[in-house]
This record gives sequence, C-alpha cells and structure tokens, in this order.
Amino acid sequence: MLIIPFLFSVKSGYTYLASTIERNNKGKIVCGNEPVYEEVSVIAESPDEFKEEFLKALKGTGSPDKFRLII
Repeated sequence: MLIIPFLFSVKSGYTYLASTIERNNKGKIVCGNEPVYEEVSVIAESPDEFKEEFLKALKGTGSPDKFRLII
C-alpha cells in the first residue's frame, strides 16, 4: 500500500497516521505502529470522515479507541 504519512506520535511507541495514494484505496486514512510499520489499519474511509471522528475524539464525544495511540 502506498501512503503519505502526515502525523507521528510517540505516546505509546512509534505510531503514524497516513493517507493512502493507491488507486483502489485512494484517500483512506490509515494507522501504522511498531513493530511492523507496513501493517496498517484503516481508521477512516475519507479525509472528511477522519476530521469528524478526530475532532469528536478530542472533544471526548466520539470513540477514543481509534485514536488511543496518538491522543
């Protein structure tokens, strides 16, 4: 999967968030962490969904599980 990382965290080990740039998965937001950085989990289907979910988690009104490694 081709990705462009945009956020890094060391809160719970090394973790990153990235946007996918492959044709089939283009625009999805994924999370990868140590020890196997190449294995990623999709946390949002689009940048807009990511923004909404991330803001909710910051405010304490959304699901914190998706973002527990970074906030």
